[in-house]
Amino acid sequence: MFIWSRGMRSSSNYPIKTFRRFTLRFAKYATYAVLPGVALGPVLMYIRLHDQPDEAIYDRCYRLRCNKHQLRVDRFAYIGLIWGGIAGFASRVRPLETSVVGMVLGSITAACYNHVEHKLSIQE
Repeated sequence: MFIWSRGMRSSSNYPIKTFRRFTLRFAKYATYAVLPGVALGPVLMYIRLHDQPDEAIYDRCYRLRCNKHQLRVDRFAYIGLIWGGIAGFASRVRPLETSVVGMVLGSITAACYNHVEHKLSIQE
């Protein structure tokens, strides 16, 4: 797979030839995507909640902590984070990068599980 730009091969985008190269690139970009999220998370939370009364904030926190689907997503993300870190120590990839990838995969797995569970509960 080659990447072409204006009739010429782009010097900034090298073709991905091996699975190992693909996983290294994926892990690097996943780590870079976490950094803006960590910085923007508190800012976006403040924008969303700055005009809400305290009762609304407490109610929102209670609903998040008692929602079984959100709890499942949190648990799967933590499990993915731990297993990703273990995989990073076992391979040549840095543990921070593999932890981020594991957390993302855990969250996606939990979202898929919640979706399937919801579809099955509707059919009953």
